Amino acid sequence: MELNYTPRSIAEIEDIKKKPITDVIGDFSMSNIALFVQKGMRVSEEKAFGEIEKYFEAGGDMVALYLTILEALQKKGFLPKALNIKELRAKMENLKF
Repeated sequence: MELNYTPRSIAEIEDIKKKPITDVIGDFSMSNIALFVQKGMRVSEEKAFGEIEKYFEAGGDMVALYLTILEALQKKGFLPKALNIKELRAKMENLKF
């Protein structure tokens, strides 16, 4: 999934959620994930949910998608580079249920 965030898209997310991006990313919910996908892909809410469904059908899960969002935010400078998302992803992939 190709996500591209800009200062404008981040400001739109903050305006919708009425809190700073640092607080928004702490809320792990499907509605937040959908909003991040919508703004990162610059599509409608309906299209964002369709893309999420495709992602799940291809074997992805909610946590993996959330980590993809965090990586995209970090790549564009909205999260600190010191945050090791790749290590977190590796830990999540190695969990046994």
